[in-house]
Amino acid sequence: MILVEEDDGCIHLYPSVDAVALHVEALDAEDCLREVFDERGQRYAIDWIKPNERTRFGSTNGTYRLVPSGNPDLGALLGILERTRGRTPGEGEQAYIQGLIATLQARG
Repeated sequence: MILVEEDDGCIHLYPSVDAVALHVEALDAEDCLREVFDERGQRYAIDWIKPNERTRFGSTNGTYRLVPSGNPDLGALLGILERTRGRTPGEGEQAYIQGLIATLQARG
C-alpha cells in the first residue's frame, strides 16, 4: 500500500506507485504530493520522464513515475501518520492507518 500526504492535508491510500501516477496528473504532482511512503517506510520521489511544459499560452502534462528515495524510515512514516491522524477521505482508509500506526508503535 502507498500512503500519500497530499496538499489537502490528508493521507490518501493507493494500491501502487503506478496508481498514484495515474490518479495525480503531472501538472499537479509537484504541489499535490507532499510525502509518499509505502507501509515499510520506503520514501518515494518524483522522477520526471518528460517534464511538464509551461508556456505563456498554457501548460502540458509531462510524465512522471515515483521511485524509491533513500533508505526506509519507519520513524518518518510514523511521524507523518501521527501528525495527520484522523485526516483521511474514507473510513476504510482510517482503519488501515490506525492499524499501521499501532503496528509501527509496537515495533518501537
